[in-house]
Amino acid sequence: MPVEPNLWTFMSYYLTPFYLIIGQDPIAGRIAVSVSSILLGYISYKIGRFVLSRNQATFAAGLILFWPTILYRSVVIQREILLTVALLTVVLAIQHMYASITWRDAILGGLGIIVIAVLRVENILLVAAMIAVAGYLKSRDNPYGMAAITIVVSVFATFFAFNTAQFTGYGAVLSPDVVDAYAHARAHGEAAYLINLHYDTWLDIVLYAPLKIVYFLYTPFPWQVRGVVEAMVSVSAIALLFSTVVAKRSIGKLRNRPYYLGILTSYLTTGIVIYSIVEMNYGAAVRRRIQFIPILLLLGVIGLSDLEVEINWRGE
Repeated sequence: MPVEPNLWTFMSYYLTPFYLIIGQDPIAGRIAVSVSSILLGYISYKIGRFVLSRNQATFAAGLILFWPTILYRSVVIQREILLTVALLTVVLAIQHMYASITWRDAILGGLGIIVIAVLRVENILLVAAMIAVAGYLKSRDNPYGMAAITIVVSVFATFFAFNTAQFTGYGAVLSPDVVDAYAHARAHGEAAYLINLHYDTWLDIVLYAPLKIVYFLYTPFPWQVRGVVEAMVSVSAIALLFSTVVAKRSIGKLRNRPYYLGILTSYLTTGIVIYSIVEMNYGAAVRRRIQFIPILLLLGVIGLSDLEVEINWRGE
């Protein structure tokens, strides 16, 4: 893909100061990624503070930082943690700018978008979805604003549909055949799943989407475990399923904060649906869903934030 040279250039610039200070040892690169994971916790805390108390937001941030797959990726020299930091920076900036646009938030959001475009350009679709939802919510009483946002979204969608190769490296125009080819290019190795599934029509993509979402979020399933690492990931996937179920409670609780709910859910639904449709390898799925775990866990904590548990001790 055309983004790869820029990716390695960015990673080189980011890692170089750590190698200069610590020395030519792989531990320097691991420390560099670990530093960015601390930012992941801080940004998650700031996002949570829109609706949670200080203690609840701190708990959510700690849960995110020490989530098994995130903790593991925090000491691996790969892009996932850095990319998630950039994505959540944009989420935070959009939430702030919904109330009032400031130069600080505009600059942070802009820098986040640049990093996203370098690390994984297809994630610009997630940013576009959040901006569109925030714009609709902010302009719902202004017909001219709604019309302007609709035109911008339509232009962007048309550009993506006719320039698919710039985002995926496959095809020229978006079609079921292109989506199928892109997905099956990822279906290799022992971690591949649903390899006999093919997209012949747009209806196939829609009908298979729920199954693909389950595989993307919750694999490896217990019967796919072949080692200690996969066992750890499988247990965390089961815990993620619980968090997802609990997150449903947050929808009702956030009805009085439609912009907050709209931004987070647009980020989740756009990203999870798109990634699940084209992913067919649970090894890659484990890495890519790190981008969505913080928001899923945050919504889970919001859903449980007012849950009261009464324990009655009975004895002599």
